[in-house]
Amino acid sequence: MISRTWYFIFGLILRVGSEEMDPRKIRTINIATPGSISLSSVTSLAFIAPAVESAVGDLQDKYSGIFNWTHSIIYNRSLTVYGDYGDSVDELAASWYYTRRVPADLTVFIFAGGQQEVDAINRLSAGWNTLMITSAATLPAQRNKRLSPTWLATGCCGVSNFAKTYLYLMRTNNWTSVYQVVDAASLMTPLVAQVLSDAIAKMEGIQHTIFTIPPGSRTRETYDILLREFNTSSRVLFFFGHSHSFKGLMRQAGQLLMLTNEYIYVTLEPFLNLVMFGNLSAVDDGDQILQTAYRSVIVVGIADFINHPGPEATNQIPEWKDLSSIEFNYTYKPNEQVSPHVTSTYYSVLLLAEILNETLSADPHFDLRDGSALARRFFNRTVKIDGLPVYVDEVGERRTNVEIRQFNNETGKFEVIMIQSGATGQVTQVRPINWHGRSQFPANEPLCGYSGNSPRCMRAAETETIKNVVVGVSIGFFALFSISILLLWRKNLSKLADERSWWVLRDWYQQNHYEGEDLAP
Repeated sequence: MISRTWYFIFGLILRVGSEEMDPRKIRTINIATPGSISLSSVTSLAFIAPAVESAVGDLQDKYSGIFNWTHSIIYNRSLTVYGDYGDSVDELAASWYYTRRVPADLTVFIFAGGQQEVDAINRLSAGWNTLMITSAATLPAQRNKRLSPTWLATGCCGVSNFAKTYLYLMRTNNWTSVYQVVDAASLMTPLVAQVLSDAIAKMEGIQHTIFTIPPGSRTRETYDILLREFNTSSRVLFFFGHSHSFKGLMRQAGQLLMLTNEYIYVTLEPFLNLVMFGNLSAVDDGDQILQTAYRSVIVVGIADFINHPGPEATNQIPEWKDLSSIEFNYTYKPNEQVSPHVTSTYYSVLLLAEILNETLSADPHFDLRDGSALARRFFNRTVKIDGLPVYVDEVGERRTNVEIRQFNNETGKFEVIMIQSGATGQVTQVRPINWHGRSQFPANEPLCGYSGNSPRCMRAAETETIKNVVVGVSIGFFALFSISILLLWRKNLSKLADERSWWVLRDWYQQNHYEGEDLAP
């Protein structure tokens, strides 16, 4: 006879199993946000955490009775230097996961991330099979699903987005030699330069020169050195750095007379942020050199709608700024913009909620603890979040449209001429190219070469010389022939005059042979 104890144990097992499988059960979703409190990083918790908190509060109301949302912030208040946090993040995250993690149906890491921490937390998440979503940083390893089976990169402005646009420009314009300038003291743009350099290294027949401006070396002398070197190897310059540095470079290019239609300077402005990138379009009315220089510039930047979030996010911005001040003692300046990384973090939480609700509606018994299976639910699809399209590609990386802009002298702004689709990579031309009066961008090498003594130019010059000689001789021959005819005519006329007598009028008079009615009276 089975004892009551065994009945109790058996019933408890059935009860626990039924609760796990009960589609009507409210699922607890615990979002964990690791980060640094250092204000030197745009991915600091002072900026990112408020966006997650406000999103969790909104979702708690929206999905009441379906999901229970909780939020844990993982940080060490004593680590005020960003580099120290990066060195200890794996220990910090593991300690939280094993000792302080609250019971939940799903634990997911959502954070902005820098290069150091995303690599460390990705290795932990892959081992735990726990979903990880980064809203700013990504690495090439993210696209390797063997190394990163649970990693989604849903940031608006991933570096590979921009690298694709540069590669498009190279292939379309047949630029086989490019000169790349990297301002090492700048934020984010050097990462794009590195990804682009890795991609170019895999291309055949490309001459690729890299010049790095060390921190503290934004001087006219530095610009002069790199421009003179650039002039000997290419006519296509890719610049990655702060707009202040770029303006200094372009002024020096004007001094060296390197602003003709055979030069092109391509700079990157990932998104609008005065602190990170400055203001490229801000030009003093009296700065004629810079205004002229911008005729030789095109700008690569994220789609404009990223700089203008949807209504839900826009309404949340005052709350984000308040939370930054209250919880992290950071006060936004009166006109300081909220970084798109913050908005992307907010949208990442909303995207998670959309996919979870959709997944469990289709399959109530889906195992949320299987992070890699859950990550695949995001792949290769577009979801509308806050009225804006969020496209995630086949390995879980968000792709956003990228714009190519050219300066309009009349408006004083860089205006869109092309848009590259993040989803398809196709480029749409919005308005015609006007490159110093021409309808296409220049070649990477002039006809006469970088020093003006290319053999093909010499052959062209010889051909032109021969043509000019032939034309000159022909004109001379025609002139000589015409003069000879004229002299011969004058000679005959003179001979005719000599045969006449000037005092005999009939010799000079030509009789009129008019025949008609005689009108005389």
